[in-house]
Amino acid sequence: MNDLTPEDDTQGQGTEGLAAGLGGLGIDQSVADPGFYPASPAPAPAPAPPAANTVTLSDGRVAVFKKGKGLDLLNATRAVANDSSALMFALVAGLTTIDGKSLPYEELLEMDLPDVMELLAKVSGGGFLSLPNAK
Repeated sequence: MNDLTPEDDTQGQGTEGLAAGLGGLGIDQSVADPGFYPASPAPAPAPAPPAANTVTLSDGRVAVFKKGKGLDLLNATRAVANDSSALMFALVAGLTTIDGKSLPYEELLEMDLPDVMELLAKVSGGGFLSLPNAK
């Protein structure tokens, strides 16, 4: 049933056998050569939009928020003991890094008020609770 002779069989002969087999069939070998077509340059990546879980502070530093868990709230509650007015500050400090470093509670207390208000708003519900990109 098979009209191929052993000379026509290119199985197991690698790409040389394939090219010889294609040439024997009258197929232009340059078309079968993957190096024949020059590679298209990859398109330049689009600039990434600012992440929804970041804030640029007035001094140019970048604050990044991680997605909060119940344990973060519990730890913040324990850190401030019975001082409920400090709870959100402790939570912000626990969920925030600035330029890759954790934000100490004491540093948060010394920050400029507009920056503190923006951080508090972000954590307390200014869209933070539903951030898809927060990790």
